[in-house]
Amino acid sequence: MDAMRRTPWSLAALVAGLVGAGCATGPKTSGDFANVTKEMNVITLMPASITLAEEGAFTGQQMPELTHDVEREVERAMGALVRESRYRLGAADFGDSALAADPEMRTAIFEQNQAMADVFGQLAKSRSKTIDIPYSASLDLIADRSGSDHLLFVTGSGSFKSSGAQVKEAVIAGVAALLGGTPSVGPVGVTSLAGVLVDANRGKVVWYNHATRESDPRKPSEIMATAKLLTKPLLGSSKIPPDRSRDQEIIGKYSKLRK
Repeated sequence: MDAMRRTPWSLAALVAGLVGAGCATGPKTSGDFANVTKEMNVITLMPASITLAEEGAFTGQQMPELTHDVEREVERAMGALVRESRYRLGAADFGDSALAADPEMRTAIFEQNQAMADVFGQLAKSRSKTIDIPYSASLDLIADRSGSDHLLFVTGSGSFKSSGAQVKEAVIAGVAALLGGTPSVGPVGVTSLAGVLVDANRGKVVWYNHATRESDPRKPSEIMATAKLLTKPLLGSSKIPPDRSRDQEIIGKYSKLRK
């Protein structure tokens, strides 16, 4: 992803650690969340930050581009879910070309990095479903430009197996079966997403949740399914049907680049 758009959060690993350790069981809300939802009409979706890993060979040059594509799919899924809900989606353009022409907004987004790191650090210490976590960075510019005081940050991680790794695993499982053993084939991947809703007026975190599914993070339909699980406590149940028609786009794109 373009360096001007991509935020250098090292949060995905932290999120994965929190989820794995059970330290940040969600959802969590502020004590006044009922009042927040009464006041909230528009939600601005901030740029997603995802970290990917692959079991099998994958070039370092391709991974940033692949990560960019997955982040865009996360943003597309989250945007669709907000629009489907009773809330409106904030009018904000965080695309590469828009940020390239807007240094003030680039700086505003960059300043959220340490604030979000602090938020996840406090979530790691939280054992209660009720949270009181201040948000240290200024959101005035973003709130003014987007027309919303409620901003949703999404970060996460994903892992997947290359085609070669899947074939190798299937062969090993087949050999185990022939030898009388128990075949063992693991999931093709894992997708984890975490969401943090910040109220700019209150200057604090008002909602947090995370979701993890055994799925290939390169498939838009699987990203949507994980996003639905993540946002259900905030946006309600989604009726958007699964669309698997584009599931091979990202996979196919990088398969061709390897040849």
